[in-house]
Amino acid sequence: MLYVGAREELFALSLSDISKSKLQKNLTWGTPAGKREECGFKGKNLETDCFNYIKILLRLNSTHLYVCGTYAFSPVCAYINTSTFTLARDEAGEIVTDDGRSRCPFNPEYKSTAIIVGT
Repeated sequence: MLYVGAREELFALSLSDISKSKLQKNLTWGTPAGKREECGFKGKNLETDCFNYIKILLRLNSTHLYVCGTYAFSPVCAYINTSTFTLARDEAGEIVTDDGRSRCPFNPEYKSTAIIVGT
């Protein structure tokens, strides 16, 4: 499986055939309207900057991926269950997140590289 992050979307592609018709799974991880408005108040462009651009996508272990996005200039990280390709949630149904500062760029134009050590 090849995992790909994009603007507010993540994709799981079969390595045997990665054509669009063979898309295995996709997941939307959007930015709430309040966060987008906050981004606009910071002087960022609502049409290009104020979305959740996936910048970090790593295999955490055999069951989960670790993903971080710009989240409208407020970086956030989360976990994806690989068997269901859904964002991990707690008992209350809320998405389990980590603060993405110092892990993920704020700006979607910035490049990033990541590695997990010692899991």
